[in-house]
Formats: sequence, C-alpha cells, structure tokens
Amino acid sequence: MPSRCNNKEYLGAARDAQSIDELTPDQQVAYAATVEAIRRVAMALIELPRDERAAQYPIIRNNFQAAMIECGIMGLMADAWLDSTIIGIQSLVTEIETSGGAVGGQA
Repeated sequence: MPSRCNNKEYLGAARDAQSIDELTPDQQVAYAATVEAIRRVAMALIELPRDERAAQYPIIRNNFQAAMIECGIMGLMADAWLDSTIIGIQSLVTEIETSGGAVGGQA
C-alpha cells in the first residue's frame, strides 16, 4: 500500500478513469483505501445519536485536509477529493439509516 504521503497521483484517478479496471494497481490500492476510509468513518458516525452527526462532518473534513497538507497535497484536485469523500460518507450514513442499520445511533 502506498505510504500516507505518496498518494498525490492517485487523488483524481477514480474520477478520471472510466472504471476501476482502468486504474493502475497502485491507483486501485489508493481507491480501495479511500472506500475503506469512507466505510470506517460512516460506521463510527452511525454510532452517534442522529442529532450529533452533522457537526462531525467539518471536523472529519479538516482532519483529512490536515493530513493532505502535511503530505503537500493541495489545490483543486485535493478539494475535489475532500468534497467527494465527505459526500460519500454522508451518503453511506444515509443509506445505513434508511436501511434501519443505525440501531445504536437511534436513527
């Protein structure tokens, strides 16, 4: 797996490719890591009471952004990645809520 600070070339890979099959092996690893991060964060959020979840999104975004800046990743591509990652987390949380899977968080 690429180190935390070696992912600059991978940020837009999924967006630019037609399918995951068109990604390089390293890009596929980076894409899978993003998907897994979205899943882990969504699962943590779903454990919170519903009325406390929205306040966490700016914090999550800031934490991801700080890690990217530490690695020298900034600019429009980084912003697009941050936006799409937060949207992905929100979408997964909503999907879990609507499926009735947020019992611990009292959705």
